[in-house]
Amino acid sequence: MNCVERNLVLGRVGFNACTKEELINMIENLNTDKKGAYVSFLGAPHVAIAETNEAAAAAYAGATIIAMDGSPVARAAKQCGIVCERCGGPDIMNEILRRSEKQGRTQYFYGENPEVLKKMVARCQELYPDLRIVGYYAPPYRELSEEEDEEIVRMIGEQKPDYLWISLGSPKQDCWMAKHAAYFPGTTMMGVGAAFKFLSGAVRRAPQFWQKLGLEWLYRLLQEPHLMWQRYLKYAPTFYRIKKKTLKEYKAQSKIRRETESAE
Repeated sequence: MNCVERNLVLGRVGFNACTKEELINMIENLNTDKKGAYVSFLGAPHVAIAETNEAAAAAYAGATIIAMDGSPVARAAKQCGIVCERCGGPDIMNEILRRSEKQGRTQYFYGENPEVLKKMVARCQELYPDLRIVGYYAPPYRELSEEEDEEIVRMIGEQKPDYLWISLGSPKQDCWMAKHAAYFPGTTMMGVGAAFKFLSGAVRRAPQFWQKLGLEWLYRLLQEPHLMWQRYLKYAPTFYRIKKKTLKEYKAQSKIRRETESAE
């Protein structure tokens, strides 16, 4: 599946900076007949991870679409003059599930632990009674053998879901999608990270007030410091170094364009 052209590049990660409605329209209109597509939802930590993690960088580069899951990335895009908004995985997932209920599109959920996954599926059925869920599976918390992986691919492939939602954490979920996209023609995979936890109620999502201030990361850090401290604090300096360089280059290019236009 060919990648949709990126319009924002931060370090080694190219983003499809756009509005939520534009992103959903892109996802709904992907041609997945010959080879499955996959959508990565990435934020500031992933920009930093890609600098040193070759497997992650390759998986991100191969994504059909890369959505701006974090406020810092969305702010960088706006500072580069792009009309856009943050497209968080949980928000996009809820909206696509809502539309899928009316469209009859099928869903498969893969990831998390059995308890969280069952609660999440039950919540989906409560919110969207006519949603067609064709399966769900929580893999064990360890490396899978080739035989186990092949069995999971066969199990999911037999259901031919329109959407395959994956919650393994990034970059693990992105690498999984990159490896398996060819096995799921007709399917769009989406790595939505913590969306399963939020929808199941296992983790409370930040209130809208925090989200509008761009502080959802802080709310999450306060809830799960043992999991989130490295993601949000360790990688922040690298991201902001890359952002500073990107904005400097953008301003230089903008100046050249203005001078060229004035000369004409």
